[in-house]
Amino acid sequence: MHEYDLFLFYEDVKSFVVGRGYEGEVAWISELASSRVSETDFLREAAWVVLCGGFRESVVRQKFSYISLCFCDWESANEIVSRSDVCVEAALKAFGHRGKLRAIANIAGHVLETGFATLKAEIDCDPIVRLQMLPFIGPITAQHLAKNLGYPLAKDDRHLARLAGRFGFRSAQELCERISDLTGDSVPVVDTVLWRSAALIGAQSITRLARVA
Repeated sequence: MHEYDLFLFYEDVKSFVVGRGYEGEVAWISELASSRVSETDFLREAAWVVLCGGFRESVVRQKFSYISLCFCDWESANEIVSRSDVCVEAALKAFGHRGKLRAIANIAGHVLETGFATLKAEIDCDPIVRLQMLPFIGPITAQHLAKNLGYPLAKDDRHLARLAGRFGFRSAQELCERISDLTGDSVPVVDTVLWRSAALIGAQSITRLARVA
């Protein structure tokens, strides 16, 4: 696919995603900056990624506000750790996976023990490697979390990996970086637009939205 065709493809897909009601999601991801991530941001996004692993995003979204309340609205690692058993038991009423909920509490414990400033500095040096040291965070979920924290990384999940291969790229990162260069949208924004469109209609069908096949 020529670069101009790739540009047109992305613009069409982005228009589709915004038209389906996800303008707020695109706006949120476009405003992220890893330099501005707070302890609350980190705890919230880490919990979101842990919960989404193996579960439909729409299911997690329906329950996340309640789970957030159970975990002190991610106020601080200290608040969660000081009542971790209560947090987990309360959240179990909405989300019946004790292992994931306990992992969220353990992540808070890791943040408290390490110190958020130190942890953030270590993540800045190598986001993917450092994030994989957290409970329930593997290579793909580390990419997901890094993206949601504002780092210029794409999640190489099945949707984006399939798209990248279809367009002749070796990875989702390579595809998203190229589109980012062409459009000015950040890599996390490109990732989000492509992932959301694939989640809505399937990766194999996305190109039908564009003016090029």
